[in-house]
Amino acid sequence: MTVRVPLIRFGQDNRPLAWWECFFFPIVMPAVFLLLGAAALASIPYFAVFPDHHAHEYDFGTERQQEVMRRYRQFASRVPVWRRVGRALAFPLRQARRRRTRRCT
Repeated sequence: MTVRVPLIRFGQDNRPLAWWECFFFPIVMPAVFLLLGAAALASIPYFAVFPDHHAHEYDFGTERQQEVMRRYRQFASRVPVWRRVGRALAFPLRQARRRRTRRCT
């Protein structure tokens, strides 16, 4: 006799959910959403600080564009983490300053 663990299926287990397994849904789904939300929130600063670690349009472009990306990644690999963080923090501030328009008097 095997003990069935709720909500975990192995191999060819095609049995339907038991009536009492539905009570786990309100517990499991918020936990899944919290984990996925935490991963999403962690990925935002990661992509801002390390833009060279993810694929860009030039990675799939012509040979010249791929060479440009290789040179960029070589340069970016020598940039220390503290300068990357400073650049990631300063970028939104620079964009906000550019958006301001002068008033015409």
